[in-house]
This record gives sequence, structure tokens and C-alpha cells, in this order.
Amino acid sequence: MGRNLLLTRAVDEAAGRGFAVTGGSASGLRRLAPLGSLFSVFQGLGMSEGSAFETGASENLFPAIDELRGLVQSRSADRPVLVWLDDVQEADLATLLTLKILPAQLASAPVAWMFTRQVTAARTTEADLLFDRLRHEGARYIELGPLGNEAIAEITADVLKAKPERELLALAAQTAGNPMLLVELLKGLLEEGAVRVSRGEASLISNVVPQRVRTIVQRRMDDLKPDTRRLLEVAAILGRCFSAEDLAELLDRAPVELLPAIREAMAEGVLIEMAQAASFRHELVWRTIVEMIPMTVRQAVHRQIGEFLLDRGELSETAAEHLILGTPPGDARALARLDRAAAQALPTSPSTALHLTERALQLTDQRDSDWLARTATAVETLTLTGDLGKAETLARAALAEPTPMPTAARLRIATSAILHLRGRPAEARAEAVDTLALPRLPVNLRDKAEVALLHAMAADPGERAGEERAAAVLDKPDRHGDAALITARILLATSAWARGELQEGLRLAREAVGHALLGSIPARRTHPRLTLASMLGDVRRLDEAQGLLRTAERERSSLDHHAWAAGTSALQARIHLAAGRPDDAVAEAAAALRLATETGADLFAPTAISVLATAALRGGDMTLAARHLERFEDLLLERQAVPDTLRCTAVLAQVNEARFGSEAATALLSRLRDADGRYRRLLVTAPDSGAWLVRLALAGGDRAQAEGVVAVAAELAEGNPCFAFLTCAAAHARGLLRRDASLLDEAAQSPDPWCRASALEDCGVVLAAASARQDAVGRLDQALDLYQRHGAARDAARVRSRLREIGVRRRHWSRRARPKTGWASLTDTEQKITGLAAQGLTNRQIAEQMFLSVHTIAFHLRHVFRKLEVGSRVELTRLSLEHDRKR
Repeated sequence: MGRNLLLTRAVDEAAGRGFAVTGGSASGLRRLAPLGSLFSVFQGLGMSEGSAFETGASENLFPAIDELRGLVQSRSADRPVLVWLDDVQEADLATLLTLKILPAQLASAPVAWMFTRQVTAARTTEADLLFDRLRHEGARYIELGPLGNEAIAEITADVLKAKPERELLALAAQTAGNPMLLVELLKGLLEEGAVRVSRGEASLISNVVPQRVRTIVQRRMDDLKPDTRRLLEVAAILGRCFSAEDLAELLDRAPVELLPAIREAMAEGVLIEMAQAASFRHELVWRTIVEMIPMTVRQAVHRQIGEFLLDRGELSETAAEHLILGTPPGDARALARLDRAAAQALPTSPSTALHLTERALQLTDQRDSDWLARTATAVETLTLTGDLGKAETLARAALAEPTPMPTAARLRIATSAILHLRGRPAEARAEAVDTLALPRLPVNLRDKAEVALLHAMAADPGERAGEERAAAVLDKPDRHGDAALITARILLATSAWARGELQEGLRLAREAVGHALLGSIPARRTHPRLTLASMLGDVRRLDEAQGLLRTAERERSSLDHHAWAAGTSALQARIHLAAGRPDDAVAEAAAALRLATETGADLFAPTAISVLATAALRGGDMTLAARHLERFEDLLLERQAVPDTLRCTAVLAQVNEARFGSEAATALLSRLRDADGRYRRLLVTAPDSGAWLVRLALAGGDRAQAEGVVAVAAELAEGNPCFAFLTCAAAHARGLLRRDASLLDEAAQSPDPWCRASALEDCGVVLAAASARQDAVGRLDQALDLYQRHGAARDAARVRSRLREIGVRRRHWSRRARPKTGWASLTDTEQKITGLAAQGLTNRQIAEQMFLSVHTIAFHLRHVFRKLEVGSRVELTRLSLEHDRKR
């Protein structure tokens, strides 16, 4: 760890100051004789061979110590003396006893002592006791710990005479800050041409461990007992970190039998102890040990490890990696083992199954009869893990080949699921129908195809064929699995909801959630909680909806179902917006849109887009709102129909009205009319749009259309009296039509803060027209306050204008001006997240404390890092602590 360099510099410094310097190492053959190490040390002060010190040490130690003390005193009379001894941990007991006595006896003489030793972590030695005593007596103690990242980078640049690139620094970091190992690694890379230096920058060409490092590690291994060497080799194949139980099972020995070898490896600094495991101290040493084991042996041991992990039911990424590393190309038995492991992992850990399947495909010839079956498994895992584009491409390529049953059915079912998630229900439906028409379709695959078909039909709630199919499934529950029964309930729930039968919709959705709670994994992957949470969000039962979403996200994560990640985030964004938290809504919606883009799950994109566009519209940024809606218009051009098409189209119409006038909005609304032209389905999924539809119709002189909207809103409220939001929405629409202030006051009791403000604004307008100026000002002031508190700058500006029209001026309210960078630039939410992050909480822990999603926390932290100009949590913590100290 740099002891030699430290000693060399110290000796040079002492010699330059006129010291008489003498020293040596306690290692070597001389240490085998009592005081043998010290004799070589004090030869530098004039002690000659044959002295009483040399010949009498083995018989009587104390006369030898007296002679040594006299020699040092004599030499120090002329000038100061420095005595140094390296590798004290190797010294004999007589030498250690002498070193305990002499410094104290010569304390008044001008003599400096410098001792070094290598610390052994696993046991206390006599050298450790000596150092403890000397420290107690006032000696200065310097511990040479591992180099930090900056020092590693500096040494790397110094040795290579160039600035190292990131990959090279990552390799250098594997030395764990050991200077000798680092320098030998770098010299070895240079000698073997594994580094390229160009224009002052050094880049890594080969990541193979250089021979210099191999030689060092080999010497270290040769110094160990045979049992310890064997243990380390097997442990290295297990991984850098390993448990004693796994190692014992692999070696077919009891854990207690491994203790001596593990203790020796720890005493020599090769292994270190960690919580419930052991680990190789240096990643580079671990890699080197692995690479020194012949490939055929490594593969056999990896295969053995993978098999015993698989046999005991462990299907982690670690188990998968061992199976993969133990499978050579063309080994049919080994490939069959990968297939078995992938099938076992698929229900609970699709990412592990994907890892296994992709490797099996790489090792399978496309002409092999197993290639199509492995491709089907890969498509299924890619669909679950959220790589829908790749999954669709792979499925279509496989289906283009002559594909036997049941592989063809598996591929078609997966394709239907992919198309559903990509927001293409008509294609998903056709694929599922074609699958169900296949002859000799196995029962289990028929049920999966039924689930795919019901999912596709649910995209058009209220369609008679879909309801009949779902009812037929529920009529014969013994013929279907729980996933099909749950999906049928979801379809019927959404259909009832679209008709305005909200209680029935909620009942069916709650039934679906209850059945999924204790159901199979495929049943839980239907995610009925999202359907129920969406319905509760529509009627502003936000607390229950938020609780469902938190549970749904935990379950989705535990099921490794990444394809649906955008769904929970998008719905969470809707909840935040409805609760009057636009900043959190935007953060969550942006995360949802990013996830939808990453996975290809366009099914959830319109929900996120509608939130982003609504927030931008309320904030007065028409350009941003229009830019968000461009992606939605692209989806419409592709003829995609997804759950929030209605809501998103309504927002698009509102933005067009704000930008181009009411005629532009009216043209768009023709897409939303039902058979009776009264927007029933829109008023069910977005009751708050009723007032806007009435206002728009009246502005266009179409009173009949306005009356139709009011009639539907009233019908929904009367048919569902337990939902206050519907009652308030109906009162708002009727109050606008009749210009009735009492109805608008009733609407102002809405659980949605933005809807409350809107009703108060309309009430103020009606009162002002009736010359009730004081009451009008009161309502408009309340509306202004609500709009401002919930980030609706555009609406607030309109209310201020209305107040000016009746002779009242209100100062423009705006958020506190913030700088672009620095602590003062952080919002309250960002400051709270920063404080929790500085306490060491993970994103998930912060999310649980703040009742936000992990994606929202990550979104806010990215902004924090940018504003504070930091690149890591360590820097963030430092800034947070400094800020707290200044307050």
C-alpha cells in the first residue's frame, strides 16, 4: 500500500538532515533466528559479526539488548539516529520484545524509530500488540488506506502519460485503491499493448488481465495452503461475493470444515467479511483467479452451480448467469437445461427468463427444431419485460416461417398482447380471433387467447359483442382460468362505466381486484387495480385511487411486469392533477411518457399526454400544450383507439379553442359524439368537461346542444347520487345554461379544486351581470385564489380581467421568482426530496414517505442535480449539509 515509497522518502529526508540512518526488513531467512532481523538492521551503526549481540541472543536476550542500547547511545552522541524496520509482522518474538523495550529506554536520546507492518484483518498478532503499546506511549501512527478515486485517476494518468477514459478508470478501480496492484496493472497494460494513447487520451483496447498481475496473484496463491487455494478457486467461480453455505454445498463439505481455509484467506487479505457473506477484497484479484482456471473446468463448475441453485428453486439473475456460463455451443442437454430454467423463471422473473432464453437462442442454429419454441419464449419474455418493438419484430419473423402447433398459437397470443399494449386493439382482436380458430388448440392456450381477445375488446367499452363474450366466460367459470374470469369482469366493468352505470362498474372492478388478490400470476398480471383506480379518479375518490395505485405499482414491480410501468405512472399523474398538484402531475406524466416510449406501450401515452397538455393549458403555455398533443394526433392518424382517447381529444379541442377560437374546437368535438350526439361517454370519463361543453355550445349559439349536455349530466348525477363530483358537475352545467348563481354555488362544493374555482368564476360572472357587484367580487376573488394556488396562471389572468371589468384591480400574483441554479432555485418539493436523499434514503424510500412514485422522485432529482450542478448523491449530500449549517 505504498510502505516502501514512504520509507524511502523518510530515509532520504533523514539523511538530508544529517541523521545516521540504519534499517532493514523483518522478513527473509534472518527472521528464523532470534534477533536475526535486528542484527542486519544495526550493522549500519557499526555492529560487526561475532558480537555478543549476535552470539548471545539465543541464550540470554537481555545482555544483547544492553549491548544494542549502548551502540545506539554511542552513535547518537555525535548525531541523531533513525532506525527503521519494515514488515514487523514477520519479526520473531525476541525482536518484538526488544522493540518494546528500547524506544522507552532511549527516550531521552536523539533517536527516531520507524516501524511498518501489514495489518491482518482476521487475527491479532504480537506485532499488533507492539503497535498498540507504542501508540499508547505517544508514537505517531499512520494508516495507509486504499487510494481514493481521484488518486487512482492521477496515478493512472501519471503512469500512462495521458488522460484515462472512463472504461480504463473503471478497470483501474478494480484494484480497490492498492497502489502496487494499480501500477502493475497499468504497466502490464502498456507492455501488452492493451492501451491506446491518442491526442493525450488513453483508452482501453483489451480488458484481459495482464501477465504482470497474474504473476502477482499466482505468487500470492502459491503462498497459501492447498486447501485454501482450492477453496478460493471454487469461490471465485461462485462470484466475487459468496455465502459459506453455497461454497460448502459446492465442495460437498460441512461449512465448519471450511473455517481454517477461510480464516487463512482473510488473514492474508484475499477475502474480507461482509454481512452474511464473504467477498474478495480486490475485484481485479478475483477476476484474475477466475481467468487462471481452465475454461473447461470453469464451465463445468458454472454448470454445477447453476444446477444446484435451480434444484433448490432459486431463479435469480445469479443462477441464470451460472447456467449461461456453463452452457457451451451445441450442447443439447445444456440448452435443454436453459429451456427448463427459463420456463421455471418466466412466471415470477421474466427478466431472468429473458436472459436465459436469449442466450439459448444465440447458441441455437436457426435450422434446429427447437429454434421456434425458444423464439416463442423470447417473445413472451420480451412482452412482459417491456421491449414490445423487439418482441413484435421477432414474433412476425417467426410466424413468417412454417410454424407447428402449439408454437404458432403461442406466438399469435403474444402478438395479440403486444398489439393491445401498443394501442392497436383492432389488430390485437384479429390476432386473438385467428388464434381461437386454429384447429387442435390446446386448452391452456385457448384460455390465454380468450384473455387476449377480451383485453382487445375492452378498448371499445359498450360494444355488444364484447359484453356478450365476457358474460359467456363468466357463465362457465369451470371452463376458464382465473385470468380469463378477471379480464371478463374488467370488460363488463368498463362497459357499465361507459353507459353511466357507475355503481355496477365499481362493483365488477372490485370483484376483479378481489379475485386477482389471491389469484395466479397470470391473473395478477391483468392489473384490475388500474381499472378500479381509473374509475375512482373519474369520480374524484382520490385517496382510495392513490392507495390502489401504490399497491398496484408494488405488485407490478414484484411481478417484473415492466410493460405496464407506464400505466401506473400515467394514472398517478391524473390523480395529482385532479388533487391540484400540477408540478407532481407533470413530473409523473413525463415519466409515464418516457416509459411508454421506452417500452412501446402506447396504450398509456394518451393519459400522460392529456395531463401534460391540461397542465400546460392551465398554466397559459399554449405552444407547449400543442406540442404535447402532436404525439396524440400521430396516434390518431395510426387509427389507434385507447382508453383515454376521449379525454385527450377533449383537451385537444380546448387547446384549439384557446388558440384558434370556438369553431376549431367544435369541429374536433364531432369525433366525441355518441349516437344521440350528447357526449355521454365523455361526461362519464371526464364529468368536469360538461361545463366547458355547455359554454362552448352557448358561445356558438347552439342552445339545443347545450341542453343535451345538461340532460346527460343530470341523468348521470341522478343515476349515481352517491358521487358528489357528478352532482357538482351537473349543477355546474345546469347553472351555466340557466345562469343560476345558486346552482353554481352548489357546483363550487366540488372535490376537484380546479372545478371549484371554475364554478366560482362562472358564479361571479352571473352575479356581476345581475348587478350584485359585492357578491360577484367575493366569488371571483375566491376563484382567483384557488387558480393561483393550483398553478392555473391562464385562468387566474382571465379572472383578474373580469374583476377589472367591474372596477376592481388585483395585483398579479406569481410564484416567487427563483434563480435558475443554486439552492434558491429548488422548489419546495425538490428541497424536501433533497433533504431525504441527503439522509441516505433510496428513491423508493423517498417515494413511500412522500406518497409519490419512484419515477416522480427520479424526475425531481434530475432537476435538482441540474440546478445544483452536481453529478452524484455524495455531492448532493455535501451541499445539503453545508446549507443546513448556514441556516
